[in-house]
Amino acid sequence: MKKSFSLQGTIGFTFFLWAVLAARSSFAQGWQLSTLHSFGNPAASANRPSSGVILASDGKLYGTANGGTHNAGVIFRSNKDGSGFQIIHDFDPGIYGNDAYGPLAGLLEASDGKLYGTTLGGGLQLGGTIFCLNTDGTGFQVI
Repeated sequence: MKKSFSLQGTIGFTFFLWAVLAARSSFAQGWQLSTLHSFGNPAASANRPSSGVILASDGKLYGTANGGTHNAGVIFRSNKDGSGFQIIHDFDPGIYGNDAYGPLAGLLEASDGKLYGTTLGGGLQLGGTIFCLNTDGTGFQVI
């Protein structure tokens, strides 16, 4: 069966696309971009965030980045205005490399109030892990 091309459908789609773009443009005009934290490369610091941040139920932002004391990645938190930046977990590959390291993606907060995420390396087979920890950085465990 041969499909036909309709100029009227194309014009309708174009109008719809312009309406969406105009709405997004109007909506975005009220937004303001500001830097909350600049990541550096000093020893024991976070650098090159590995994902976006999440807003947890405690009102703080949480994320993952490269760097840290062992250069194996970190989990950090910050207030929404950028103040109070703190590394709450510093990944350590350990002597044998089977501890979690290299946070791979963003975090999520589960209904139990814990943060969950994944790493690129570590674990029993050294192929990565799923981990959890409390929002204050305590209770870290590979699951």
